[in-house]
Amino acid sequence: MARCTHHLTIPSRTSQLARVRRCVMEWATEAGLSDADAQALQMAVDEACANAIEHAYGGRTDGRVEVEAMMKRDALVVTVRHKGEPFDPKLHTISALTTMRDQRRIHGYGLHLMQRLTDDLRFRTKGKTSEVRLTKRRNGSA
Repeated sequence: MARCTHHLTIPSRTSQLARVRRCVMEWATEAGLSDADAQALQMAVDEACANAIEHAYGGRTDGRVEVEAMMKRDALVVTVRHKGEPFDPKLHTISALTTMRDQRRIHGYGLHLMQRLTDDLRFRTKGKTSEVRLTKRRNGSA
């Protein structure tokens, strides 16, 4: 059974990303993730928070980004929430890097990165709240 184990709320400022990275690493270590898996999750969560700050809030510093960690029996699930501009995953495809390069795309690399670094990546909008749920399983659990 999952339980909320940690919660962090930061202002929508990129200067706060180091704080998020430290917390995610602590949570991942506590959850028993390997160093490599902890670093992968840390990078993916950092990207999700950076996207909220840059795209959802458009660089405004008056927003809030919530980061919540839930430990499950076999995984750590980190959810990033914000109330900025909603993200509609149907409007954005996660393409192969070579396709993005060939199309000379300047956006979309973060989505690709988050997908590759996690075992499960989900997006949801409920009311005015958008969330990204990133799951990393322990020891390659299925």
